[in-house]
Amino acid sequence: MSLTKVEMIGGAVWISDLDPEDAALIRNASAVLDHARALLRSPELSAHEARFTARALADALYDVLVLNGQR
Repeated sequence: MSLTKVEMIGGAVWISDLDPEDAALIRNASAVLDHARALLRSPELSAHEARFTARALADALYDVLVLNGQR
């Protein structure tokens, strides 16, 4: 069972006291977001790269929503 604390404060989700597995999910989501932002700024982004990026972002978001109890 996760000991991670998730709460809503002022319309934002705050996550604290992360257990190691949950911390890894958050680090992964952050890395995916960083890479996606860089890729999406590229004027040479192909349709394949855009789809891959969208799938990676959706997977990372799903993981964070599971952590938050939304899925």
